[in-house]
This record gives sequence, C-alpha cells and structure tokens, in this order.
Amino acid sequence: MPEPIVDIRLIGSDVVTQLLGTFEPKVQKKVVRSALRKSAKRTKERVVRTWMQHEDTGVTADAMDAVKVNSIRSRRWIRYEWPLPTREALGIAPDDKWYYPHAVEYGHPRAPAKAYTRRTINQHHDEEIRAIGHDIGDGVEREAARHFRKATGTLG
Repeated sequence: MPEPIVDIRLIGSDVVTQLLGTFEPKVQKKVVRSALRKSAKRTKERVVRTWMQHEDTGVTADAMDAVKVNSIRSRRWIRYEWPLPTREALGIAPDDKWYYPHAVEYGHPRAPAKAYTRRTINQHHDEEIRAIGHDIGDGVEREAARHFRKATGTLG
C-alpha cells in the first residue's frame, strides 16, 4: 500500500493513513489542508469563548474573533494560525509598552500569567486530534466518491 506524502500518524488510524496514500499528492494535500483549516477554526472559537468568560470588557475577545485564520505553507509543512488583534483594534496607544493579550497570556512583573490560550489548547488537544482524524476520514470518503463519479461518468 502506498504511503501518503503527508505524515498523519498523529491521528492514530492506519486505515485512514493507507486510504489517503491511494490518492495523488495534490488530493492528499487538499484533504489534509481542509482538515487543518477546520481544526484551526474550531480552536480559535474555543479560545475566543475562553477569553469571553474571563475578560471583563470583551474587547479582546471581540477583536480576536474578528481576525481570520491564516494559512502558512512551504514545501515541507503546513501551518494554520490566527494572529492576535492589533493594538489599534484593542484601542491601545501605539507608544504604550504593554500589549494586553501578551500581558495576560504570559504575565508581567506585577501580574501572573493567566494563559487562557495555552490552557484552552492543551485541554482540548486529544479531542482536536480525534476531530482532525475524523475530518481527514471524511475528506478521503468525499474524494473517493468524487473519483468514483468521475470514473463512471456521473460527475456533473
């Protein structure tokens, strides 16, 4: 059985790994990219909900919610991320030395770190790995059905 060009051993499903390996590289990347984008969006929603629960004004959570998930790729890796909101979006003066999301997440000399983002990601790590595996499995099924329709001439 051919090996997939994308290493997905993390999801722990040999069957999905083998099935993914049967597609051409372009389709494999498409399936994995789609699953990772969905994962980044789910993670962002969880982080925003956590910030909303713990923050007084909700300004940071609203600004984080407005930021889009970005795709960063090279030949060797794929990464999805969402940047923190800008100082302007948070109403922070450009010459202010403190940046609120960093100060809350990592702490500063007068306040301990609260780590809302890291804690949320760590708490849902295993659940998210299973969801990525499920999304890749769904993508494999979707592409298999598409190739079948194409081979039988029923693709419209």
